[in-house]
Amino acid sequence: MAKLIKDIRSRHGELRLYKHSDFRPTECPSFDLILLEDTLNKDETTEQPTVIPWEEKQGLEYLDNLVNKGIIDTPDYWKEKMLEPMPVWAILSLIDRITDK
Repeated sequence: MAKLIKDIRSRHGELRLYKHSDFRPTECPSFDLILLEDTLNKDETTEQPTVIPWEEKQGLEYLDNLVNKGIIDTPDYWKEKMLEPMPVWAILSLIDRITDK
């Protein structure tokens, strides 16, 4: 969210942030606006923690499982390809192989 807001502000200037509950009472949980503003005001030169996308995190778990099962013996090769797009033919090929009797 912070990246999106920074991008919008870079194009349109400093815009104030509002929660929808600022306009109408709601029982909906809200984000921490103060924490978000602090994040937006942080110096970009300070090192930020690395956030691993959920897809990569899940893929790394699958990879670990396959290494532990002895199916994959080159995990570094696969880690580099973790988020590469996969063509449909390759997915169909995998499904075909898995479903072979």
